[in-house]
Amino acid sequence: MLEARGVVKTVRTVSATVEGYGREIPFGCVGAGLLSILHFLPGQAMAPHRHLDSDEYFSALSGDAEMLVNGDFVDLPQGHTFLRTRGTLHGLRNPGPGLLVVQSFQAPLPSDDATRWEHVAEWKPPAGRHCPRCWCGQIEEGRCLNCSGMCSQAGLDAHERHCRSAGLFVPREEMSN
Repeated sequence: MLEARGVVKTVRTVSATVEGYGREIPFGCVGAGLLSILHFLPGQAMAPHRHLDSDEYFSALSGDAEMLVNGDFVDLPQGHTFLRTRGTLHGLRNPGPGLLVVQSFQAPLPSDDATRWEHVAEWKPPAGRHCPRCWCGQIEEGRCLNCSGMCSQAGLDAHERHCRSAGLFVPREEMSN
């Protein structure tokens, strides 16, 4: 069988961990856009944020997603796509019992300087030791591989204590409710 140039397997094994969701970038940053595959275990969520410089398509490949869109909750059923325009406050969450896989495409390529992370009282972080900035579980050597935030052990401990004391922490037994 001939393999077409530029064709890669984009959905691999689960990259979400019990700490937080995972992101795969099968092509890296190419030209004017960024293709990502996001993996969420039940109850996991992405922190609310805005990209001031890019638009983004979210397609639910497997499972149903719940989205936060400018303060409203929007369902994204499997097989459907949502267009997030630049400046829109957004987040994703897996409300279901199984794995959620979402494909994201952003264009033009988003910059860290034009990304604003925000707090929304109704959108609580999941349980686990995740990045305090984006809530993913992809932390290596004290740095988040997703948002480039610093994630020292002391910082993770302080973030968890803050979330618990502020009532922002969702206990693991409540994650899929």
